[in-house]
This record gives sequence, structure tokens and C-alpha cells, in this order.
Amino acid sequence: MVTAFVAAAAVAFIIMPYIKQMLEVPGALKKNYLGEWISTGMGIGLLLPVLAGSIVLMYIEGADVRLILPVTLGISVMSLAGIVDDLLGDGDTKGLKGHFGCLFGGKLTTGGYKALVGGMTAVMVSVPISARFLEGFLNCIIVMLFTNLINLLDLRPGRAIKTFFLAWGVTFLMPAFREHWYVLYPLAGGLAAYLPYEMGRKGMLGDAGSNGVGAALGIYYCLGTGLVQKALIVTVLVLLHIAAEKFSFTKFINRNRILRYIDGVGNKGSGHA
Repeated sequence: MVTAFVAAAAVAFIIMPYIKQMLEVPGALKKNYLGEWISTGMGIGLLLPVLAGSIVLMYIEGADVRLILPVTLGISVMSLAGIVDDLLGDGDTKGLKGHFGCLFGGKLTTGGYKALVGGMTAVMVSVPISARFLEGFLNCIIVMLFTNLINLLDLRPGRAIKTFFLAWGVTFLMPAFREHWYVLYPLAGGLAAYLPYEMGRKGMLGDAGSNGVGAALGIYYCLGTGLVQKALIVTVLVLLHIAAEKFSFTKFINRNRILRYIDGVGNKGSGHA
């Protein structure tokens, strides 16, 4: 099944230079945290690698198409919704509270539209992987919150990608996930090939990438957990969202030596490259 990882990485290696060139236009250039003008929305380039890797997966004996398709759908839809926010969003409205506040006030922001699409997508991908209503409800919440959490974390080069690999990697120690590791191989391959662009500050993942990554992690964590574990995951995710409304994740990371080191590894000019 590692073949799917290799296939996705190969496609990403080929397509990413063209994606970068495509996004080197005024509407796609945004300032990063250092004030540099960089192409955003590079995560849209993950679509082809993920689709290619998923097709390879579906032809491998032992892979369950019923699990592959929800993950692929979640990544694809949220990447497309994310690129809308990357290219058309004004950046003035922040957070779920801000976007839904605008919506209830009669104005639909790109972030609000993305949230609505994310909610419907979470419902759609949860149905085929849930045996009963309560499980489906918890799965839906997990997918939505994971999607938004990775977006909240994506404020520094590579942070969302490192979070993905850490969140995926830790499950290799958990027997319950053993039968589902492979569903993230296509995304992992695409991210691995894209990583040099992110770490070299040649491009930004953007919402087109972080939302797809978050959706994939959310669906993945739904697959390997029971009701009690799902409830615990929802609790942790809710607490993290509450914390994000009150505190800066970046400041917290910078105050923790281990997290600060991980955050800086590979970053151009960080001293950890």
C-alpha cells in the first residue's frame, strides 16, 4: 500500500511547480508572517496527488473502497472550498464566531461559506462510516472540529503538515488504527513532496491545504475509535477551540521549548534547518 504514497508523491513532485506558477498572480499572492509576498492556496495542488494515490489504493488487495472514498471526498471538497477563501477572502473576519456572526447579520463571508460546506461535507462523509445515529453525530463533530483546528494552527510554515504527520504517526502505536493507516498514504505522499515549498517559504498551504488536511485527519480518527474515544476526542477538540478564542497558539508554542523546536525544524532561517 506504500505504492499509493509513492504515486501521490511522484504526481505532487511533477505538478507543484505548475501550481506555483499558476498561483503567481496578484490575487493569489499574500503576505506571510514575515511580510513576504508568497503564493497562497498551494494546497490545491494536493488534489491531483491525492486522487492519483487513491486510485492506486483502490486496486490494492485489502484496501476498503468504502473507507478510501470518504477520505478522498473530504479532502477534495474542503480543498476546493478553501481555495475560494484563499483567493476571495478579505481577511477582515476571523474565527467561526466572526463568520457566523456575519451570516446571522445577513452577510455571507467566504469563511462562512466554507464553514457551511464543511458542515455538509462532514455529514456526508460520516454517514457511510457510522453504524448508528450517535456515532454519526460524533463523527460529524470530529470531522468539523479537526478541519477548523488545522486551519487555526496553519500560521507558520510547515506547522499544519507537521501536525498531520504527528497526529497520524502516533496512531501507529495504537492497534485500533492498524487496519486504517493506509487511507492517509495518498495525502501523506502529496504533503511530503510539497513540504520543501512550504519550508522554503516558496508557497503557503493556505485554507485549500489546511482544510483538506484537517478533514482527512478527522475522518481517519473516526475510523479507529469507539463511542467513548470519540466523545473524548470531541471534548479535547472543543477545549482547544475555546482556548483558541482566548489565547494564541503561536505564543503558547513559542513558550514551550520542545514545541518551539519542532515548530522551527526545517524552517528557512530558523536555525533548525
